[in-house]
Amino acid sequence: MRVYYLNTTLPETLLEYVVLLLAASGIDHYEAGVRSGFVTITGKNGQYFASLTDCETARRKLQRCIPFGLRRLSASFVETQPLPGAACRDEGQLTSVSMNEMATSRGETPETRGKVAVLAVRQEEERKALTALLRDMGMAVHVAYSGKEAILLLEDHLCDLLVLDVQLGDMHAWTMLGTLKEIINLAHLPTLVLMDEQSVSPLYSVTPVVRPFAMARLRFMIWEIFKST
Repeated sequence: MRVYYLNTTLPETLLEYVVLLLAASGIDHYEAGVRSGFVTITGKNGQYFASLTDCETARRKLQRCIPFGLRRLSASFVETQPLPGAACRDEGQLTSVSMNEMATSRGETPETRGKVAVLAVRQEEERKALTALLRDMGMAVHVAYSGKEAILLLEDHLCDLLVLDVQLGDMHAWTMLGTLKEIINLAHLPTLVLMDEQSVSPLYSVTPVVRPFAMARLRFMIWEIFKST
């Protein structure tokens, strides 16, 4: 089961600072903690968010209430097993997530139909699989074979989703996104960055996707992104 949390991108030495920010904001249903050397935010008592939608809702609320102290919140996830004896409310949330995953496991949905994606992935086999996935979801796909080509496609086309490799043939994903930031508003462009190990995202709209990943799970993540917009 995949559950979510918010990465502040702040080093763990600033944990007390984030705790004070949350207390000063009057928000009492989120909690600061530490993971992999960075300060994170979860629900109360360290409870992870059950879905990407819940995580994004928390991110928007926190950045609205604390606009300057938490500028680089990004959604991250971990794989875990459901705990026996979980509270009924949590079981209901997880059941709802599972039902949504089943409902979106194949074909296009109203949320994804007609959307436009730009895909920039180095490995041919992975690129073909992702292209097939996005098209099966009813999306139009523009394929780029380099960071430069992806930038040109995004300049020429209105795009609803960007999927790219963390390391392209000619540039790193963060370099490419830094260039794009001067051209388009990345805050309104959901972006999935495929990577081999968990990394901190420098932008709000970026969701890291760590390999290996299941296509069915990725499909659900994309559906959740559009469902929440």
